[in-house]
Amino acid sequence: MVGLDVLNSYIDILETEFSYGKKHRGNGLIRNEDKMNEYTKHELEEARTSLASTLHKCEKMQDSGRLQSSHKTLNDRRVRALRIALTLIKKEMRSRNDD
Repeated sequence: MVGLDVLNSYIDILETEFSYGKKHRGNGLIRNEDKMNEYTKHELEEARTSLASTLHKCEKMQDSGRLQSSHKTLNDRRVRALRIALTLIKKEMRSRNDD
């Protein structure tokens, strides 16, 4: 799946972002930015669609109130990570349109 490859790149970026902390954030993102050039606009659009769908489903679970504490925490983190990934995809697509 094309969208899965793009998602994996964003997961790499997010893992770098969250694992190194504020002191090293810039270094991790710069190192992984070059990976975004590997994907076409169509691949990014497919990934955005897939991530948006997953985000919607996770948000519905949040709203249902049926999640236990540990599952709620995990789902909250997923929602945050998906929002970040979608923001990064939008930023990348905007930067390509500006070129």
